[in-house]
Parts: sequence; C-alpha cells; structure tokens
Amino acid sequence: MEAQKNMPVDHVFVAMFGGLPGKPTGLAMSVLRRAEAFAQAGVSSRILIDAFSLDFDRQIHELKRRERIGHGISVRYMYHDLAGDQVCDEGIDYVSPLGREGWAYASPEGKPNVLIGKFQGQYRHRVTLREDRVLFIDHLNAGTWEIREWYDWSGAVCRIERMGASEKPGIVQYLGRDGNCYLEESRDEATQRVLGWELYPRTERRVLCSDLVEVFRYWMQSFVLTGETKPIIISEYGVRRKALNTLEDENNARVIYTLHNNHFAPPHRYGSAVRPDMADLVKNLRDCRDVVVLTTEQREDIWKQFGWMPSIHVIPHFAPAVSRLGERDPKRVVMVGRFHKIKGQLAAIRAFRRVVDAVPDATLVFYGRGGEEGEMRRLIASMGLDGSVSIAGFSADAEEVFLGAAMSIVASDYEGFCLSLAESMVAGCVPVSYDIKYGPREMITNGLDGFLVEAGNEAELADALILGLSNKTRMDSMSEEAKRIGEKLNTGRFIREWTAVLERSAGGA
Repeated sequence: MEAQKNMPVDHVFVAMFGGLPGKPTGLAMSVLRRAEAFAQAGVSSRILIDAFSLDFDRQIHELKRRERIGHGISVRYMYHDLAGDQVCDEGIDYVSPLGREGWAYASPEGKPNVLIGKFQGQYRHRVTLREDRVLFIDHLNAGTWEIREWYDWSGAVCRIERMGASEKPGIVQYLGRDGNCYLEESRDEATQRVLGWELYPRTERRVLCSDLVEVFRYWMQSFVLTGETKPIIISEYGVRRKALNTLEDENNARVIYTLHNNHFAPPHRYGSAVRPDMADLVKNLRDCRDVVVLTTEQREDIWKQFGWMPSIHVIPHFAPAVSRLGERDPKRVVMVGRFHKIKGQLAAIRAFRRVVDAVPDATLVFYGRGGEEGEMRRLIASMGLDGSVSIAGFSADAEEVFLGAAMSIVASDYEGFCLSLAESMVAGCVPVSYDIKYGPREMITNGLDGFLVEAGNEAELADALILGLSNKTRMDSMSEEAKRIGEKLNTGRFIREWTAVLERSAGGA
C-alpha cells in the first residue's frame, strides 16, 4: 500500500457511529480502511464504540481473524470500560442459562427459535434463541411478564429489562461479568422515552446523567482521554457532537467531523429538508473547526445552502489496488450492497426482466445481506427470473466479485460516495449507475468508463445493461478506462489530503 510516514500525529481517536460488525460493510468498512491507511503512514487509530452490542466480543474476534484490527488499529468499548470487563477469550465455553432440574423446554409448532419453559409443569419462561444459543429469556410471575434477561454469546446475562404494569420496560440495567449493575437506564413506560441514566462506578459515588450523550462524555473523560495532550478525535457522522464540544474545551481536544452520506431527506435532492439524523451536525457546521465530506458536489451544495465555510474539506475514499487477475464472465452482472429498499435491488430485478428478453444468457447476482432479501426472492420468482437472477449472500471479497463480472449496478436512492462503485471500477467491472447524489457523477464519465442513467428510470437502466452486454469489444475498452479510477482514488492522495486536515487540527487552526 502506497503511503507516506510524515503525518503530524501518532494516533487519533475515532468516535464511531453505531457498531463494528465482524463482517464489515459500508461505514464500518470505510473506517477500517482509513485506519489501515493511517497505520501504514505511522498513525494508529483507536476506534471508540458506544453502541451496546450483545455480540461485541464475538465481532472483535471475527475482525481479528480477518486481520481488520491489530497492527495500529485498536477498539475500545464503552460498556466494557464502565463494567471493568475485557474482551473474553475466543475459546470461552458457552454456559447455557436454561434451568435444569425440574425444568422442561419445548418449541411451539412453527417457532423453532422459541422455547416455552415449564418448571414442575408450570409455565415460567419464554426463551428466544439465536442459532443454538439463548438471546433473551422472558420471566413470567403470577401471569405477568416481569423481567427480560439478555445474554451475550458466552451465555452471561448482560442486560435486564424490568417491566412495569404495562409490560414495557421502566428500568433497564446493564451488568458486568461479575453480575453487578454498572449502568441503569430509566424510561417512561408509556412512551419508552429515556428519562435518565445512573452510573455506578467502582471507585466513586453514583453519577447521574440526563442522556446517553452525558454517559459518553463521562466515559471519554474518565477512561479514554486520561493523560492525553491535545487529542484529535474523528467523529463519524458528528455522533455525540454536544459531548465532544465540551471535551474540546476540557481537554484541549480537536474534533474532525465526517459526513458519510447524503444529508438531504427524501427525495434526496438539493432543496430537500435536512435528514433528521444529520440535522444537529449540519445546522452547527459553522461551529466546527474541520468537517470532511466525500464529494465536491456535496461541499458545493452545503456552501450554496449555508454559505461558504473554509472548514469543509473534500476527501474521497480510496480504492485499494487490485491484487490479482480474475476470469471475467462477459454476460454476468453483479450488485453488491446491503439489501434495503433505498439500495434499489427491486428496481434492478424489474429492469433485468427487460435485459433477459434482449440478452437471454445474461445473469444478475446479488451479494449482500439485509431485510429486503425475502421481497427480492419473491419478485425474482414472480417475474420468472429464477434461472437468470440469484442471491449469493454476503461476500467478504468484493474484489473477486467484481473481477468475475462484466458489469455492475448502482440503483440507490442516494449515497454518500458509493464505495462499491469505486471497487467495481478499479477491478474493471463497468458500472451502470443512477445519476444520484452523491458520488457517481464524480467517478463515471458517461459512455467512457461506465453509464450514468436517470435516477429511477428502470427502462434506461435496462437499456444501458443491454448495450454493454451486447458489445464485448466496447465493454473491454470501457473496462480498461474504468480501471483508471485507481489513479485518482489512490492511497497516496488519500493520506496527503488527510495529512493536511490533521495538520490544521494539530496546529490548532
């Protein structure tokens, strides 16, 4: 990997938005790739996770097996720190929490992931499983559901929901492996609105927090930034901005905010309202020292809306160089990404009916996972495409997927950059993409190295695929042109641009 080792800091903290799955995609993958590039340049990344996960330890071991962490990349988990726990050993034995003597368990018909537990013949437990392990147990007392206990992958209870009269949780307790409660959440039973948090530190009196932002601030101040001088924190999506503002003042810290997605609400075009999940950051951009977006177009849109701000920088993702050759199927089309309605898999299936009518030996393969899979399978069957369209599931090797295909599809409603589009092009897989905000028009030169089609126009999407699949000579030429995106989205450029931003932060500009 091309990199330079003259960056102005030796480590950065990364305040993550959401979790860090063992098989990362999207945001998680982009954060890990940036961390890998930083590590090559001599800068370690300390990724901070404050999203509660029952499977955190399992995910960390999976990332280690895939060599995604280590070598300058470490992960810190708020709930472990507050509990005084560490990541458990990978080989720890699973201990089932199900009762033994006097207990009997059986699954209701048609519900293999549910167990009804009876103690000496009396109904007391309802158990929900994930694979062959307990996910949670609902405890019944005198005909009322009183407690729901959640279990981690080792079989240890890690969260307890105590039900009120409405059989909705009023108190949620978080337990360490020693069985002690280290964090308690109070909720309004009717609305499930969080009313407050109580921390139970081992060496202090309890700490009251009004919201999770204050819990995050306590964790950062008491565990993460201890002993740090002028720390630099990269905040993905502006998560915990209010807490980070305070930490900047209290610790002489510097925060760099990143936007990984289109900030417009539906229909995701200029003039639309700002998305609710991004509203806090976007309306406070002028107060941020440094903000990184992924495309020039998004920066221009922000400037047009909110006025010019020198603090907004454009740093696109980099596309890792292809490390091997592949045998490309000239009639194979692929679509890689999360199975979600905003990603447009259903539109691609509908368009492919037209493609198969014109190119009978064309095939479309989906790679990914997500809640839309069932609807995708139903549509494939209803359109008579079972022999032409298939779902391969998640692949950790996007490079192999794109090397084996002639064309790829991007049919999203919106993107922040579309990393899979860059991966497709660098592998020589010619893309057909909706012309959406943001990313495609900054990577694709229409007709030269890919096709841009009107957003939502399934007929044009199909016709572009037909044009490409029907003309191998042209596809071979476009494939070679597509590979040149790697010259633009290379690691050296990526590190140079991040170095400039880090120098501003380290210098206090």
